[in-house]
Amino acid sequence: MNPFVFGMRGPQHGWLEDSVHALLLLAQREAAGRGCTEVLLEHCLLAALVQNNDRVIELLLFLKIEPFILEERLQMRLGPGLSRDEMPERIQLPFSLELQACVELSVAGVHSTGKMFVTPEHLLLCILNHHWQMTLDKVVEQLGTSREWSDLQQFCAELAQQELRMLLYIQNLVHSLSSVREPSIALNHIAGYEEVKRELCDVVQIAEASPDRRRPQELLFIGAERTLGRELAEGVAFALGRRLCIFSFAGLVAMCLPFTTYPTLNYYNDKRLSGRERQFSPHGLFLARCIIQRFFVRLRQISPCVVLWEELDGGEYIDRVRIHSVRDQLLDSLFGEIEQSRLGRRSILLATTSQERDVNLPSRTSSSGPHFEQHLFMTSSNSPCERAQDIQCPDCGSDIERDWRYCVYCRHLLKRVCSVCGSELILEGMKQFCSSCGQRPEGILNG
Repeated sequence: MNPFVFGMRGPQHGWLEDSVHALLLLAQREAAGRGCTEVLLEHCLLAALVQNNDRVIELLLFLKIEPFILEERLQMRLGPGLSRDEMPERIQLPFSLELQACVELSVAGVHSTGKMFVTPEHLLLCILNHHWQMTLDKVVEQLGTSREWSDLQQFCAELAQQELRMLLYIQNLVHSLSSVREPSIALNHIAGYEEVKRELCDVVQIAEASPDRRRPQELLFIGAERTLGRELAEGVAFALGRRLCIFSFAGLVAMCLPFTTYPTLNYYNDKRLSGRERQFSPHGLFLARCIIQRFFVRLRQISPCVVLWEELDGGEYIDRVRIHSVRDQLLDSLFGEIEQSRLGRRSILLATTSQERDVNLPSRTSSSGPHFEQHLFMTSSNSPCERAQDIQCPDCGSDIERDWRYCVYCRHLLKRVCSVCGSELILEGMKQFCSSCGQRPEGILNG
């Protein structure tokens, strides 16, 4: 695979023929003429028809796809746009993740056949397979019946293999991040948290009394440990007689960590480089979206059910590795899928987080209202508990712990320490020496 293709900002990219460059430029103009913010698969396919490439038209006819009918359907789906004369000559619009994935698959498929550059026909086959879910096995057989298109047969066979490998890879990731179980514990068998259990009993009664709700019930456990959150969710599923499906959101964040990069590197006082915040690469975002979508496919197969999203705040280490923006993008993808999913209205969505403010739920609303508006606080008094105020490094601004002598990110000294013995210096009046080793003030470092 060639993940560098995901970083392309424009069509000027290696491994693509000049005709593909022109095709992507025209697709950008089609998207800009319709006021779109990114170039979709439909724009690229429409550009291929407008470009009127002989090989592309002949390939469509060979696959029994009428170009004129296809263009009319695309025009109806995308809506009217500017005329060819009114369209800007050059405009930089980002490509959608799906289109970038098609380019990546095209490059990998072409290289596997021993060729170097991607042609419009290669990209067209990838788009048709991704957008119209064409059966590649049938296309491979069909291409093998003609000498003119036999060179594309091996390419389509490789696409089918890549598609299968990607599906198995996504399936394995979904199985490693989620689990489905039959509940075996009732709410009254869970020790303590009587007020929380009474609230959950009300949730169960509402679910049984009004199955025709507009959307699934959503409930957020704040401050619940993993074991307690699972027991409470299992108790709800047991009371309703439904299966419990658990998804580790913190595990998804950790899995996507290799796909993050530092956007900028900054010099600090000690001349070391450090990044402020990690950013998500499009490759990783596309993979995460595929995992979430595949998980919702699994949910629809077993709904109505009880779903538990564990650790929406991303887990304990998220502050240390500084991937808050990555977590927020994954949350946007998750809530977008919740909005678009067709889960049974009798399903119940539960989630856990250490603090509500960590996931910024008030800003994540849908057309039918905010997500996870109902909260349960997991403390002895069942009331919100504020954690200690965060401490930040005065040099790089990263969150630090109280017992750190120096910032692990930028190496800035946080306490006055002796340069010889390393012990913490406690100033007492006009004291001139370190109390541990007797070092003079010249050897004392001021953080």
